[in-house]
Amino acid sequence: GRYAGEQVKATLNGKARPRRYGWEIESRLTARQGAVYLEPLYVEVAEEPVVAELAVGWWSARRRFRLHSFNYRDPGTLQLAGKGVVETGHEQPVRELELELQQAVFPVAYERYLQPWLAGTLAGNLEMAGGLHGRLQVAGGKLTDVSVDLQGVSVSQNDGLFGFDSLTGELDWSDSTTPEYSTLAWDGGHVYRIDLGASALEIESTGNSVRLIRPVQIPVLDGALDIEAFGLGYPAEGLHWEFDGILTPVSLQQMTRALGWPEFGGKLSGVIPSVRYDRGVLTVGGVLLVRVFDGVVTLRGLQITDPFGLVPRLQVDAKAENIDLETLTGTFSFGRIEGRLDGRVDGLLLESWRPVAFDAEFATPVGDKSRHRISQKAVDNISNIGGGGVGGALSRSFLQFLKDFPYARLGIRCRLEKGVCDMGGVEPAENGYYLVKGRFLPPRLDVVGYASRVDWDSLVAQIIAVTREKGVVVE
Repeated sequence: GRYAGEQVKATLNGKARPRRYGWEIESRLTARQGAVYLEPLYVEVAEEPVVAELAVGWWSARRRFRLHSFNYRDPGTLQLAGKGVVETGHEQPVRELELELQQAVFPVAYERYLQPWLAGTLAGNLEMAGGLHGRLQVAGGKLTDVSVDLQGVSVSQNDGLFGFDSLTGELDWSDSTTPEYSTLAWDGGHVYRIDLGASALEIESTGNSVRLIRPVQIPVLDGALDIEAFGLGYPAEGLHWEFDGILTPVSLQQMTRALGWPEFGGKLSGVIPSVRYDRGVLTVGGVLLVRVFDGVVTLRGLQITDPFGLVPRLQVDAKAENIDLETLTGTFSFGRIEGRLDGRVDGLLLESWRPVAFDAEFATPVGDKSRHRISQKAVDNISNIGGGGVGGALSRSFLQFLKDFPYARLGIRCRLEKGVCDMGGVEPAENGYYLVKGRFLPPRLDVVGYASRVDWDSLVAQIIAVTREKGVVVE
C-alpha cells in the first residue's frame, strides 16, 4: 500500500551510456492522465501533463549519483529545477545541491507536496493561498543558503490558532558569518481570535540566529504591541526566542467580544521586559496590567507550555485591587452590588484553557469606606452560587419589600483541586461561612454558605446561569 497508481497514461523516454566507472543516464517522464500515490505524496494529473526530466551520472562502486540537471513541472502548481551530488552510503546522502523553486502556487502546492510531510505538526492543518519562488543550496551535506520570495501568501491554521493575510517579502538566510537581510510584511492577521493589523519587519540573520533590526509596532485590536527587541535562535537542542515590548492599552470590550466572552469595559496594557520561548515553554517575565471595572488587575509569572499544541498549559498568579462592584455586577446582569473588591488567584493552572487548579479569594477590602449596598436579586444569585445547602437569615416576611440592603463585608474563597472546589467566605459562621455579612443595625441580612466542597463544573454552570438571568437548580 505504499505505492499505487490508477488510470495512468505516461511516456518514459531515456538513454543510458556506459562509462568507465558507471553510467550516464538521461530520462524524461511525461504523465498525461491518472493519479499516483508514492508514500506520502499523492499526485493527480489535471489538464496539462506532469513532466519530470533527469540527467544523471551513476557510479555504482561509489554509490554516487551526480545530478547534472533535474526539472519537474506540475503546471499551475509546482515547477523546480536543480543539480547536485547524492552519495547513498553517506549519513547525509545529499552532499551537494542547487535547487531553484521557480513556482509554487497555493493551495494546491501545499496540499499536494507539503501537507503530507507535515501531518501531525502545527503546520499540517493549514489553509493557504498565493504563491512563492526561491532557491536553496547544500554544500558538504549541510544547508548553506536559502532565499524565498513571498508573493501575497495568505495562511490560516484551521483550528483558529493563527492566520496572516497577504504575506509579502524577501527572506534570505545563510550559514556564513556575513549577515543576511530580509523583509516581511502582512496586511492583517490574527492570533486565536485577536485581530492584528498591518505591519512590516526588517530582519537580520547570521548562522543559526535571527534578530529584529529596528523596533516594530503591531496593531492589536484598538491598541498595539510595540516590540523593542526580538531575537530567535535554532541550535541543535531546539528553537528558542525572546522579545521585549510594551502593550499599549487594548480595549477589553473588543477583546472579550472577539473571544466570545461577556463584554465589559476597561483596558489591557503592560510593560513586557522579557518574553521567552524555549523548548515548547513560553514565559512572560514582566507584569501585565489590566485596568478594568475602575480597578487594577495584575498578572505575574505567566507561563504557557506547548502554546500551539493539542493540550496547552497556562500558569499565572493574578491580583485584583479596588474593583468597582457596581460596574462589575451591572456588566453581567448579576444584580446590583455597591462597594469595592480586592482579590487574588494564586497558582492558576489551565489545561486546554480550562481551569484545573488554583487558590482564589475575593473580598471587600479591610477599611473600605465606599457605600455598601446589595440588591435582592444579587442576594438570590450569591445564595445560588454558594453551593448546595446555602441559606441565610433572609426573612421574606418583610425584607422582600426592600430593593437593597446594607452590608459590612462580602466575599468568596475557592481552592480548586481534582475537580472539586473547597469553599469559604469572608469569615466563619455557625456551621458554615459568611458570603455576605450584614451590618449590625437592622435591616440586617446575612448570606451563609454551608457547602464546604462543591463540584467545579456544577459551580461554573450555576455562575453562567445566574449571569445570563436563567433559572438555577441547586442540588
